[in-house]
Formats: sequence, structure tokens, C-alpha cells
Amino acid sequence: MKTTIDLNGFQQAFADHGRGDQFSSDALNALFEYFEEFESLTGEEIELDVIAICGDWVEYDSAIEAATELTDWEPDEDEDEDANETYALEYLCDRANVLGTRSGSILVQNF
Repeated sequence: MKTTIDLNGFQQAFADHGRGDQFSSDALNALFEYFEEFESLTGEEIELDVIAICGDWVEYDSAIEAATELTDWEPDEDEDEDANETYALEYLCDRANVLGTRSGSILVQNF
């Protein structure tokens, strides 16, 4: 038996598993939209596994933060922060699934 959930149910599932602080509200929204789009494109239903999602995805305040923590990428000292943010995001997108949030943080799927 399967249950269809909405965004509120998705967010509540994280709280119910003690993972309510794992991601920001905007990050949970982005993940929900990602999984909904995946289901729509593939026709495959996804089973909600909060623990697996928490193990698979990490939220970072910026692409620069993610790229420097996850890889050997380093910002170009001759560029401003906005340019480096763009370069870091491009670098990450070439190597992993990356989701942006409305608040500017990003989610990176572990690779």
C-alpha cells in the first residue's frame, strides 16, 4: 500500500524522523520538487526514505562552500565572489546533482 504525500507531509516526515533540522525549509521544498519532477519524467513512484535522503544530500550555504569542502576546487583570487560562485556551481554541476533553493543555498547529492 502506498500513500501519496504533499509538501507538508514531506516536511513532516523529516520532523517525525528527528531530521527536521537536517535541511532548511527551502531545501526541503527543492528536494520535494526534484522528486516530484523525477516521478513525472520517469513514471516511476519513489518510496520516501528520509534517512536515505539525509545520507544522499547535503545542503551548503553556497557553491563555493560545497566545492571547496567536497573537491579540490579553489576560488580564483583574481575574481570577485559572484564570479567564483558561478564557477563553483558550474564545477559542481559537471560532477554531481545540484539543486538550488530560493534562499540561495544549494543541495549536492553525495558523489
